Amino acid sequence: MNPPSFRWLIPGLILLLGASKALAAALVDDFSVESVELNTAAPPPFPIDTTQVLNGLGQTVSRTFSVGAATGMAQVQVFQGSFGFIAEPASGSVASLGYDSFTADLSATPFLRLDFLSIVGIGSMAIELRGASGTQTTGLIEQQLVSGAGISRFFDVRTFADYQPGFLSDVDFLILAFAGTEGQFFDLKLDRISFTGDAGLGGEIPEPAATAGFAGALLGLLGLARRARSRSRTRS
Repeated sequence: MNPPSFRWLIPGLILLLGASKALAAALVDDFSVESVELNTAAPPPFPIDTTQVLNGLGQTVSRTFSVGAATGMAQVQVFQGSFGFIAEPASGSVASLGYDSFTADLSATPFLRLDFLSIVGIGSMAIELRGASGTQTTGLIEQQLVSGAGISRFFDVRTFADYQPGFLSDVDFLILAFAGTEGQFFDLKLDRISFTGDAGLGGEIPEPAATAGFAGALLGLLGLARRARSRSRTRS
């Protein structure tokens, strides 16, 4: 008797593996929806913002981004597939990207992935997520950004401050906040935001000493981003 052949299973296994890979990533924004250009200079308004609706996380998502400068000029825009933030030296500039009006289960994709097309100069960033109940917020601050091209950063949300088991099953708010370093020109281009389940990619988290001094400014920046989000909801 000839042994049974399992060749007929191969196409199905390929399809299953492909489906598993697809389910292991959740796209937030690939910046295919372009925006107006926002320019600001001191004195205030600080910050100015705009809101758009796009498809992300398999549903409709509201995207609000803002920019402000304390002593100089700064600019943000979504253009040609990337979010760009440019700041003059010594401008005390800040920018944020906020996503809401969605509800997502990210339990299987706990790693936040940020793909940067390029970074010129030195800056910093902060990340914050909120649960749909509105009672739990988890965040990571003190992240330094340094010059480079084609940079991907991965952050395990389960390591963020105040994270509790089950938080990722019901997320409805994400903010990314950026700041240029005083005294230096800063140019950032971010071309993709997603969540992934690939634990092998691990979180690139600098040692605390590498980012000392950024925390206070970034906490203030997250506050500005929240207020921009509130204003956009009031206008709508």
